[in-house]
Amino acid sequence: MLGFGSNGQRSVSYTYKVDDIDNGLFNNGWGHGSKVSVSIKCDGISENRDCLGDDSPDRRTLAQWRSDDQGTTVFDSDPPPITAGNKDQVSYMDFWPRVTVDPPGNKYPPITSDGPKEKVRMDSADYLFVYQPYFYPKEGAIFANVDPVFYYDMNNPYFSVMKPAFEHHKDALTAPGSIVPGIKGRPPLTRLYPKYDPAQYQANITAKNKACSKLDKPIDYECDEFPFASTYEGAGKINGAFSVRYIPREANNAHGRWLAAWYAYDRILHKDHFYIG
Repeated sequence: MLGFGSNGQRSVSYTYKVDDIDNGLFNNGWGHGSKVSVSIKCDGISENRDCLGDDSPDRRTLAQWRSDDQGTTVFDSDPPPITAGNKDQVSYMDFWPRVTVDPPGNKYPPITSDGPKEKVRMDSADYLFVYQPYFYPKEGAIFANVDPVFYYDMNNPYFSVMKPAFEHHKDALTAPGSIVPGIKGRPPLTRLYPKYDPAQYQANITAKNKACSKLDKPIDYECDEFPFASTYEGAGKINGAFSVRYIPREANNAHGRWLAAWYAYDRILHKDHFYIG
């Protein structure tokens, strides 16, 4: 079974497949009359209208599964009301697969087995938006148990313009004795959406500018900070560990745009944790 999140709508889809059926079942006549049912179960854990979809069993004989071994289903969620504690209209649902094998005749009872639960988060955050044709991700759904990782591909020519930023952040994280957060084994970074906490965001900018003013500024360079100003671990954190360095303007700007796009594509909401990889 494969689950797919969504960028652009509050929905999650599942594709399932029944294969690797033992031919011996057919040789002894057991398989022809057996039926296998597959369903995706959903449990909404908010008071909102969640789990909007078809969880009825997809019931076929083994012969039918051998002929057509795939199926699919989709679940949606209505956005809950906007409140002070839920500005992004977040709701959570648990999903899990259920398989029932019904042997032929009356000699054996049906056997049902449930797979592990996976938590899905749906949101309607309107600030997770990237301008692209036919791409309107003001709603989305992710698998909530995953630790988001913002990966740096240091040696990919596509990202060469950003390499000075990559190098700065890598040095900040891996220098001997570094306690800068953001990599596995240390505390994660925590996204800060400026409009939700303008005071902390401004504190980050102010502390960064103060630190940068002590460095020599080359022409066409800008001061880059790590952790980012868009995190609660930024320069404005009291007694925080951070680094500043002047890097080429195009490197700073390209990395900033890429970070903003990643926030949108991976649906990193305000106060979500993530790591650098």
